[in-house]
Amino acid sequence: MSEVIKCGIYARVSTDMQGESIENQIDQATEFIARLGEEYVVDEECIFVDTAVSGYYTSVFERDAMKLAIEYAKQKKYQVLVFKEISRVGRDKQENPAIVGMFEQYGIRVIAINDNYDSLNKDNITFDILSVLAEQESIKTSSRVSSARRQKALRGQWGGEAPIGYKVDPDTKKLVIDEEKKHVPKLIFDLYVNHGLGTFKIAQYLNAKGILTKNNREWSRKTVSGVLTNQAYIGNVVHGMRKNILKRTYDDTGRMTKKKMQVRTDPSEWTIVENAHEPIIDKETFLEAQSILNSRKHNRKPRRAYHPLTGILFCGQCGEGMVC
Repeated sequence: MSEVIKCGIYARVSTDMQGESIENQIDQATEFIARLGEEYVVDEECIFVDTAVSGYYTSVFERDAMKLAIEYAKQKKYQVLVFKEISRVGRDKQENPAIVGMFEQYGIRVIAINDNYDSLNKDNITFDILSVLAEQESIKTSSRVSSARRQKALRGQWGGEAPIGYKVDPDTKKLVIDEEKKHVPKLIFDLYVNHGLGTFKIAQYLNAKGILTKNNREWSRKTVSGVLTNQAYIGNVVHGMRKNILKRTYDDTGRMTKKKMQVRTDPSEWTIVENAHEPIIDKETFLEAQSILNSRKHNRKPRRAYHPLTGILFCGQCGEGMVC
């Protein structure tokens, strides 16, 4: 019998492709390796799996399983790495060639089954084209997901966790009033509009009364402001207030890292569905709160002192930044 050639398998599913099961990817790779010849064997220690990881927004070099695959490649624990298709490695036309080039540097043969790619053939042009197509498919998938969420909003349905004072009806997927918690947003608007308390003072008041946020945490300026600006409390469903962007940065060696960021969009891009559910706050009170918020924002005086721990020191319980 010929010398054994150890094979590794890399599999990945992202949050928006859970139907692409890990088991199916591993089974397909295992069957393919068996057809390569009797000397090719799957090393169970070299089955690398990343779950719920985006191929576009998450750097391939930051994934736990991929980092282990690279480390094992350095240690020569396997000679061949097989994955279902190039998009399983990633959906970034810049990173995919870099990661494959790294494996080749360590003497690893890389095979993408569905793409008919084998690094032994040195078909770099095909690989580059497939990487571009994988990235474009990721962008299209993101667009389809966003479109589906917009259609859900147009039906008056709520996506995600309900704001405090509401619950999501499991049948209609719309917001319904939570009788046990509806007093909380009412109290916040009353303290802000009718009693002149600021967001920080309101947070202090709520915490002193033992009233917690939706996630059972203490209140802060940010969470109080989040209630005051949430149009759900006047019966509206708003879609598209934020969007994801990909930020690439490069260090001195030219190595790239990626970070998924959310940025606030212009109000002209929002989809607003009015009277989607029963309001907790009347529109007059809500609009008065927005007016006060805007006036305080514009009249806020610049800080005169620099605090060296600002932006560095965070609360271990609520995660909010230091307030002086």
